[in-house]
Amino acid sequence: MQRLHHLDWIDTLYRAYVVGLGLFGVLILLAFVVGDHRLASGTVADVAARGPGVVGVVTALLVAFGLRSGAHGGPLALEPPDVQHVLLAPVDRGTVLRSAALRQARGVLAIGAVAGAMVGALAGPRFSAHGGDIVSWVLACGAFGVLAATAAWGSALVASSMRLTQGVALVVGSVLVLWSIGDLVAESATSPLTMLGSLALVPVASSTLAGVGAAAVLLLVGFGFVNLGRASLEPMLHRAQLVRALRFAATVQDLRAVITLRRQLSSERARTRPWFRLPPSAPTGRAMWRRDWHGVLRWPGARVGRVAVLALVTGVACAGAVRGTTPLLLVGPIAAYVVSLDVVEGLAQDVDHPDRSSDGPVATGRRYLAHLAVPYVLMAAAGLLAFAAGMLTAALIPAGHAPSVPASVAMAAVVSVTLLGPTAAALSVHLGRPERDLTMLIVHPGVVAAQQFGPVVVLAIAFVPLLIASAEGRRGDPTGIAILVTGAAVAVALAMRSFLGSRRSDTA
Repeated sequence: MQRLHHLDWIDTLYRAYVVGLGLFGVLILLAFVVGDHRLASGTVADVAARGPGVVGVVTALLVAFGLRSGAHGGPLALEPPDVQHVLLAPVDRGTVLRSAALRQARGVLAIGAVAGAMVGALAGPRFSAHGGDIVSWVLACGAFGVLAATAAWGSALVASSMRLTQGVALVVGSVLVLWSIGDLVAESATSPLTMLGSLALVPVASSTLAGVGAAAVLLLVGFGFVNLGRASLEPMLHRAQLVRALRFAATVQDLRAVITLRRQLSSERARTRPWFRLPPSAPTGRAMWRRDWHGVLRWPGARVGRVAVLALVTGVACAGAVRGTTPLLLVGPIAAYVVSLDVVEGLAQDVDHPDRSSDGPVATGRRYLAHLAVPYVLMAAAGLLAFAAGMLTAALIPAGHAPSVPASVAMAAVVSVTLLGPTAAALSVHLGRPERDLTMLIVHPGVVAAQQFGPVVVLAIAFVPLLIASAEGRRGDPTGIAILVTGAAVAVALAMRSFLGSRRSDTA
């Protein structure tokens, strides 16, 4: 633990300089890119009235996630020797943990400030005609980002110091989210998180309640910081071991290990009983189909909720991009890819344990293709949910000068995502095996990076029609472009399926 206090400040400042310069460049780029459409006065009035409620709900979700992390042993990620020896030494446990918390707080504040400033850079040009310039938006959203990140981190400190169980953390987080939703519906500000949300909208809706929300966050963090010495060591040791393994897996770019360890870190375990049981069927002919469905029916509630939330996020982000904030379209491929990694779990388990099926009568490539049937169905369901969320969001957001996108174009994107998502994720899981990654990372690190990020780029093909349709001054009907892109998506998916189908046991 003592070695962490002896930092090379020159190296630290250099890292901060490089990271800060890169983030500043991204921030300036976004500020110039997002000049799409300025909002009308009526829309600005709606944002001023309902915006704090919406931002409050998002902040409440962050706090709920923080409570869940604290119940699992977070937010501190110490090294196992520090937990086993330093915290069991005859010294005040609170002193050790508070020192680690202060070091972690620097990163939390930096992430919150950068994320908030980027949101301000995106919002500033659209509100510039009615309230505040880009500088005021960057400052307001940056301050909100710092306090929102601090609220999530402080709630984790409180849950850890109070030794809250997962059930209690879930109940408290749900109450906070429902409270903020009630404020949103009633257009009131009774929740401290809704009051804090008004800080992000100070350029168009200044409110004295923002100070009350900020004070509540500081009190929350102070309470958790002071009582941090009461944290339990057992979950902290378990978390420390998982985080160490997670860092190593991320270093060698072992995607499957990262996913598995992340689920263990969140205490995500399969259900002992399925959601419902499949009816009996013929003993042969559909083994892979039934096996994968049995696995899906034992998904924990957290995974089901994560897939549903990511689908909703994809739809809402695409609708926001169509209505004028084009960079939101970058969120779609990333969220869809995470969903794809969840739905191909059956194939991933086969890849993780090749010895169990290598001597079977079914060739490796045929098994891989058979495992894709259920992911296609699940991805189609997630795509329809994203389609519904996107259409509803687009209907609620005034169009202004933004072009409207036909439902056929959005549905074409759903079809493309359904075909490309599971296939790209399956290819990534197959190519990203641990025994192959370590060698290739040393010899060809760029190839390994392409394996991990390539599927996201491939999946971005499905969102091209939305990008073209949302461009100002477009000519022609985007439906024709959507059909062409869908055809290209089918061709790419078939090519990836052909590659997977050609795999043999000696190369699997």
